Amino acid sequence: MIRLKIIVIILVLSFSFLHLNYVLGDKISSCQLHNICVHPGDYIIYEIISGQTNSSETYSFGDTIDSDIKVNETYFGESKIQNTAFILNLKTGYGHNIQENSTAIPFLMILPTPIQYNQSDISISKESKNFNGFNRTTISATRISDSGTLFMEYDIQTGILVSAHSIEVTKQSEKPITLEYSYDLVDTNIINSDSVKNTMSIPAWIKNTAGWWASGTIDDTRFVKAIQYLISNNIIQIPHGLSGNSSSQEIPVWIKSNAKWWAQGKISDYDFISGIQYLINSGTVQV
Repeated sequence: MIRLKIIVIILVLSFSFLHLNYVLGDKISSCQLHNICVHPGDYIIYEIISGQTNSSETYSFGDTIDSDIKVNETYFGESKIQNTAFILNLKTGYGHNIQENSTAIPFLMILPTPIQYNQSDISISKESKNFNGFNRTTISATRISDSGTLFMEYDIQTGILVSAHSIEVTKQSEKPITLEYSYDLVDTNIINSDSVKNTMSIPAWIKNTAGWWASGTIDDTRFVKAIQYLISNNIIQIPHGLSGNSSSQEIPVWIKSNAKWWAQGKISDYDFISGIQYLINSGTVQV
């Protein structure tokens, strides 16, 4: 394992950066709530900087068995190439080596979605970021302790780690030294579109429909048709890997409250669309 990975795990767990709930359920189909969303053929590539040393790491996702997926990890250093493989449980977010009885550790390169975190923590914020020409929404946080500083940033739609920067103060021969590490996402086939846009043009009839739906004047079917319009006009995106079959489940109560507040002008277009994007990401509404 790369040293940075171990440091990131220790820092994240000790700081309780992300309050994750790994929910057990039935076998996954495509992308389900509280699961890591990857498929055979997906990959993520990182550039790693450790002091003056540059390297890279590629994670390639292979065959799936029930809720597990095989992951091939390739490390390219200055003078070596190292290949390892492990099994990742898409429900728990933990990976373990293929050998039996190996210790499972959290795979922090991709988190289950939607990402769960302490929304009252003022050190955690949403940001807009350009990745390979796509406008993305990320969640980031900085943690500072006596032993160092950690910055982590995740793509909020896919759960992919976008960057991690760590400064650790330690001792070597009784002398304090500073170790700096960074992980930066450079390529992936999973991010292939814009996230929810901050600027958008939403027809007035959509807001009227939302208000009628919130008041019980129209049913869920009419409201879902409004969502389909938003998708067809690229105001919201169908996440990577979701099927195109049209279906729906019971819509959460809080979405109806959002629709009411949006129709009354109490929340912004962006806030409302973010709620709808959650419905699509979680599979509550599939179109």
